[in-house]
Amino acid sequence: MNQASENPDRIEQVSLSQQVATKLRVEILSGAIAPGAPIVVRDLVERLGVSHIPIREALRALEAESLVVSRPGQSVIVSGVDLDELLDLYRLRRLIEVDAIRRAFPHYTAEFLDGARRIYEELLRLAPSQADSRWWAVHRRYHWYFLEPGLTPWSTKLLTLVWQTSERYQRLYILVFGSVEEANVEHDRVLTVASRGDLDSFIDAWLHHLDRTEESIVSGYMARHGEVDDSSTPEAHGATVDR
Repeated sequence: MNQASENPDRIEQVSLSQQVATKLRVEILSGAIAPGAPIVVRDLVERLGVSHIPIREALRALEAESLVVSRPGQSVIVSGVDLDELLDLYRLRRLIEVDAIRRAFPHYTAEFLDGARRIYEELLRLAPSQADSRWWAVHRRYHWYFLEPGLTPWSTKLLTLVWQTSERYQRLYILVFGSVEEANVEHDRVLTVASRGDLDSFIDAWLHHLDRTEESIVSGYMARHGEVDDSSTPEAHGATVDR
């Protein structure tokens, strides 16, 4: 548990660049700044009343989160919602994570599950506001806690790369198309099923969590932007694994 979680009254120091990143992140994820829209530094200098330095630092942070794309010689643009990318990322997550779970499951002792419960309770105490990255850090730690005992060095590298991009879609699920309450119901279900000691049931619960995230983003996005064709559905991308 981090120090901030142990002392809820502690005041965190937030830099100017972090404040700018927070504001832009909210605008991007809420749709106030549309996918594909350019982000011009000089416009932000005028609108936000800060210099170009914290703005450029903020944009670098958002690029690391795959929320914006920087093109040489051109302005930074907001990343689009690419349903093909989303489906491919979650197909890879299913393959890697289920394999890791099969290896990790023998390590799910009572003591191990107590550790998972503590992380989950920490997650419940935090709010996934864009002003506070702690929720996302704990959210990632919760997922990876179940996976790490079964990950190999190469699967860790691959999954890290996939997560760096898929977390952007997780943010869309929780902050735009879904809700933190829905996410926590899924997290609680995963923990409850893990305690039953049945591997197949746990894999089903884990895949249900991934499926729910993916389906929520696809249906939410298409409700705003039109019908989706058959090639952009999870089934069309073979989004199943052997449970």
